Amino acid sequence: SLSRMGRILGFLLVCACAADVHADDERIFINVKINGKPARLFIDTGAGVDFILYSKTAQKLNLKVIEPPANAPIKPGEVRGGWTNPQKLDFGFTNIETSFRVLTIPAYLNSSEDGVMGWPAISNNFFALDWVAHSINLFTNTTENFSGWVKCRIQTNSNILTLELPSKKT
Repeated sequence: SLSRMGRILGFLLVCACAADVHADDERIFINVKINGKPARLFIDTGAGVDFILYSKTAQKLNLKVIEPPANAPIKPGEVRGGWTNPQKLDFGFTNIETSFRVLTIPAYLNSSEDGVMGWPAISNNFFALDWVAHSINLFTNTTENFSGWVKCRIQTNSNILTLELPSKKT
């Protein structure tokens, strides 16, 4: 009946809203320092650039943002945004100098993070993503025992994380 369908759609809408409210619980965060100032990034394996800062973070850190011309073409799937000059980025265990893509996010998102660490930043490293513990471990020593782990092939021709799951042998 229509009223039953309405209840089902209402239930699904409530579930979708509840899932959005707890998005922070689903993310893997990494604390960094940018030019010596603390920042909190989350790992986004679907982001096709190394590092993204939100415009409010770039302002808070007094970073100069170089904006593209207003008439510059945007490729499909991309959004308009600027870039910083190279900045010092400290992970605690290593330091690099990198430029950040700077994007403006809607104020209503009220994000708790300062930006994103994208797939290209970690793709050439040996690492483990643990979605249960919400952590990433970068390995410098590959003598660890990974015998009980699920091993997936990674497509290397993509700038986002694309896994090939092992097939179930019958």
